[in-house]
Amino acid sequence: MIFSVAKAHEHQRSGAVDDSRIAKLGAQFGEQFVCVVKVGSMGEDKNYLSARIVDVETAKVTKSSKPFTFTIDDLSDVCEDVIAQLFGSTMSRTFGKPKAITN
Repeated sequence: MIFSVAKAHEHQRSGAVDDSRIAKLGAQFGEQFVCVVKVGSMGEDKNYLSARIVDVETAKVTKSSKPFTFTIDDLSDVCEDVIAQLFGSTMSRTFGKPKAITN
């Protein structure tokens, strides 16, 4: 069992899983949208992160962020930038639940 889960995870990380398969997975869990985040290493202490929102019904990308490069010290700021690109606002955590901050 553990081997098959690890193998599936490896396959997903390879980029071979397309948006239609991601949409099917979201539909199995009764979701309307799925947020797909891609994080990777560019060597030393440089990383990259991008995200997209996939509509489960149509399997189409409804929103996406540009890829950001960052160091681990910048991760929190980069996550806020990605959220702002996807949802048009920054978010803060209040009692463990996301809450939009209005300007």
